[in-house]
Amino acid sequence: MKRTVKILAIILGVIAALLLGLTLFIKSYLTDERVRKLVLNAAEESLQRKVSAGKIDVGLFKGIVVEGLEIKEKDSTAVFAGVKEFVIRYQLLPLLSRRLVIDEIRLNGPVVRIAKKADGTFNFSDISKAEKPAEAGKQQAAAKELPVAPEIKTIVIKDGRIEYSDPSGGLRKAEIGVDAKLGITSASRKALSSEGTINIKLLSATTKDKTFKDLPVDAKYRIDVDLDGKKMTIASMDAHISGLSLSVKGSAGYGDEASLMLDVNMPETDVSKMSALTAGALPEGMALGGGLGAGLKIERKAAKDSPMSYNGRITMKALSVSYKGMKPVFNGAVAISPDAITLDNIRLSAGKSDAAVNGRIANYGKYPDIRIDLKSGNLDLGELFGSPQTGAQEQPAGKQTAKPEKDAGPIKLDMTATGTVQIANTQYKGIVIRNFNMRYELKDSVFRVPQLSGETLSGGFNLNSSVDLNKPGMQYTLNADIKGMKIDEIVDAFAPKAKGTISGMVYSKADISGAGTATETIRKNLRGKGNISIKNGILKNSAVSSQLLAVLGIQNLREIPMDKADAVFSIADRTVSTTGNISSKDLIIDEQGNIGLDETLDLGVRVKISDRLTPKIVGQSAVGQFLSEEKGWTAVPLRLTGSLSKPSYNVDTKAVGKKAVENLKKKVGDEIFKALPGKKETQSGKGSSTPGDLLKGIFGK
Repeated sequence: MKRTVKILAIILGVIAALLLGLTLFIKSYLTDERVRKLVLNAAEESLQRKVSAGKIDVGLFKGIVVEGLEIKEKDSTAVFAGVKEFVIRYQLLPLLSRRLVIDEIRLNGPVVRIAKKADGTFNFSDISKAEKPAEAGKQQAAAKELPVAPEIKTIVIKDGRIEYSDPSGGLRKAEIGVDAKLGITSASRKALSSEGTINIKLLSATTKDKTFKDLPVDAKYRIDVDLDGKKMTIASMDAHISGLSLSVKGSAGYGDEASLMLDVNMPETDVSKMSALTAGALPEGMALGGGLGAGLKIERKAAKDSPMSYNGRITMKALSVSYKGMKPVFNGAVAISPDAITLDNIRLSAGKSDAAVNGRIANYGKYPDIRIDLKSGNLDLGELFGSPQTGAQEQPAGKQTAKPEKDAGPIKLDMTATGTVQIANTQYKGIVIRNFNMRYELKDSVFRVPQLSGETLSGGFNLNSSVDLNKPGMQYTLNADIKGMKIDEIVDAFAPKAKGTISGMVYSKADISGAGTATETIRKNLRGKGNISIKNGILKNSAVSSQLLAVLGIQNLREIPMDKADAVFSIADRTVSTTGNISSKDLIIDEQGNIGLDETLDLGVRVKISDRLTPKIVGQSAVGQFLSEEKGWTAVPLRLTGSLSKPSYNVDTKAVGKKAVENLKKKVGDEIFKALPGKKETQSGKGSSTPGDLLKGIFGK
């Protein structure tokens, strides 16, 4: 027993002596000075920046531990990159033959701060410059002075962080968390392989308009490197980005002329599961659904000035876009090449209707030239664009918080676009349109529609328009030709508050121009002229028509028939100046005057009533005393003021006075004529009227 204890004591003593010897050996070779040369001096020579460290500790089991390692900014004391703890774990036996076989390099809490400068360079641009020959020689000499030849097996990054800033850029600020474990093996001195995992999390990213947060990226890879051939082969790389999966295979050469050949694939993915990825990039309220897949081949040959070429295809399977009541669905494929993006017979669906979309976007990297055509047998625009959004409810007086309107633009679009829209049958708000055809073009930021035509509501329309986006508020023109459309259905669809007030077939031609998108600017700049005609129509249940019938005392008529209604108009200075006529069997209405774009009224209205209706007016209306006979009709001059919602009719005293003067001239002329010698007496036997009779004739009584 005692002998056994002695043997164990001897063994433990030997082990202790070996450990002590190894510790002294390590301490003698891996001195503080040599470690600093290994870690700091080599880094300073390579980076051409000041590198500092706090405590450096070398232990038999814990390896080399460097605390507070920092790389400074160029010519500054600010920290470009740093690490809380830099650990090197090595194998003991190879160290005896002066080989430093590193099992693991661990970076605990590393931080890198990247900033873009005003001149477009980065705070690391100087590091990426090629080394000068003298500097390279110094590094080689420094490496020869090291007592060991390092070999690395694993690199571990724990709780890493990358900070990015560019105050004037598209991406203003970003913060990224990094954890990684990178394994390295070497089959020979001419080849090595690496495989491992990288976990990245976009903690936050801020653009001018959007903020992204908590976006995870997990990647697993395997890479082989041919050191002599200066070629890296990506055997596999699989990444998962918040519901999106990507796989990459290929190779890259890093010789005198770089080369690249990559095959990138994204299997069909349910985009609704990518909400964390798309939320910050999409307009508020927009949602995606359905399947999306992609494949892309990228190639660059190892030749001077060789361009990057790529070809790919994006596939859509029931890809839906929901936004403000709209929910179009897309099926088909988009081909991508350096020359163009091609839409290959994409099917656009909306409810039970669909359309084929074909097109091409050339030169999309610099000045896009777009051609998009849409063709459909049946497409319901209501299903495509959704129901109109209900406007905000009016707020009580004194609590309105609406901000002043601002004009849009100017908008500079560095692109051109042309295309056509052809729909055999479509409908919007219940209005069926047949043979809808449109041509459009965009050039120099001016959008033009040379043709927009269709057949609808028992008639048709033909329009052309333009919008100049270069100007503040934008400038626009519209030429319209409407032929025989049902005005009541137009009003019902686009002005529901006026539903049931007018009917008939409308014909109109108009040339309109203007500028501005804010209400007051539109009123100020609107100009135009045109004519409008309504046949076989009725005007009823409106404030204007009801008030007129009340003034005339024929409310039981209830409506104003329009066998024919014609008007010409011009628009300028916030006012529509119009001259019009409404005629029917019993009523003729002549109008002339102004309608303000703020709905104010100032119109002279001369109403002529047939003999059938005259007795009712004489007996029931306060304007009966102003009636005058006119070739079988009885006329009354009125003035229409107020507004469209609150009209006011009054007798037009100026017109009454004018009519009185005309009657006086006529009567005086008649009496003089009768007094001439040789004239016969009137049928009543009297040669002339009395003064009273003359005055009665003047005022039509």
